[in-house]
Amino acid sequence: MISLGDNIQDFLENTLLIGAIEKDTALIDGGCIDSIQIVELSMFIEETCDVTLVADDMQVENFASIDAIVAFVSQKREIVF
Repeated sequence: MISLGDNIQDFLENTLLIGAIEKDTALIDGGCIDSIQIVELSMFIEETCDVTLVADDMQVENFASIDAIVAFVSQKREIVF
């Protein structure tokens, strides 16, 4: 089974075509993704991770790197309403 990090990396590299990156690559601060790509990535995360993102989730630190996204999504999955 493919890990969440690998799944996100594949989406970034092969769907958003941002080129080869590492899991700790600075996505926003490094200029790898722009605001439109963040929206596309957010939709991908919602669809594949079974989470709902709200405006407060759209923080730079949550999308800083693949590692940060995995940590954010894992934490989001643990929240029970």
